[in-house]
Amino acid sequence: MLLSLSKPPFDCMDTDAPAAISAINAALDAAVLEQHLGDLVADREMVDVTTSTNADLLARARQRAPARPVLRVARRQTQGRGRRGRSWHGSDAGSLLFSLALPWGRDAAASASVTLACGIEAAAAVQECLPANTRVLVKWPNDLLLNGGKLAGILVELADDTQGARTLVIGMGINLCSDIALRDRIAGDRAKSEPSSAAVAVADLASVLGNAAVLSQREIWLARLARALLTAAQRYEHNGFAGGPAAFGACCAYRDAVVEAYGAGGPVITGILRGVDSEGRLLLESSGALRPLNSGEISLRSPDSGGAQ
Repeated sequence: MLLSLSKPPFDCMDTDAPAAISAINAALDAAVLEQHLGDLVADREMVDVTTSTNADLLARARQRAPARPVLRVARRQTQGRGRRGRSWHGSDAGSLLFSLALPWGRDAAASASVTLACGIEAAAAVQECLPANTRVLVKWPNDLLLNGGKLAGILVELADDTQGARTLVIGMGINLCSDIALRDRIAGDRAKSEPSSAAVAVADLASVLGNAAVLSQREIWLARLARALLTAAQRYEHNGFAGGPAAFGACCAYRDAVVEAYGAGGPVITGILRGVDSEGRLLLESSGALRPLNSGEISLRSPDSGGAQ
């Protein structure tokens, strides 16, 4: 179903873009979302502003684990979070910011590979709607890249309640249309929290599909992505990471390229990215051997400068 857009499209990089974005029905339409979600998620919550949808669901789950999946969506997050304590920035109508909470029967060790499983499924859901010559790739362990820029990030966290029942919380932020102010905020945050070598440009769906096609279908995108994340998590709970290495190989960013891995509690490791193993660990070929890395970040090494990007 395509929704009509009552206002003309605009240039997201225009200085008036923030006001224009806000004018296009900044609040998601609950009825349209209901239509596209169907009976996928039992409980749905839509709020105007919150600190973090992940934090909201985690706090609740620590008191009492939900009996069925919960979807919580915010137009704005004041303390949106990414991995390793980083901030996640979004704009009111130009981003989708949401989290899913679901009962979880796996142990805490699964959280790293289920993150990657969710990223693979989300990438496939986006890829279905893009032109054939445009690829969405997964940057291990949790980012979606579009045309080399960061399109989306996924944060998976666990909570146990007072009775020992466990909840998996999956948060996602995706850029539909990014404006100058958003890009400036992201750049400023990166300068404080990330090595300069890790910088990746910002990407958005509007750059490929156009503003009108993306912003007029935010509810459809939300339903599509929520379905992908829930499907990935439930499949993982039953089957683990079965088929994951091959699926990641098909959408792996930087495959067979020289990368630098850092932030895993040790020195920076340089090697050739060869995929992941059956547990979702990154396989880095270094000094003639494959080294499995369970956590950390990677960046692409530039052959010209000797650094990474």
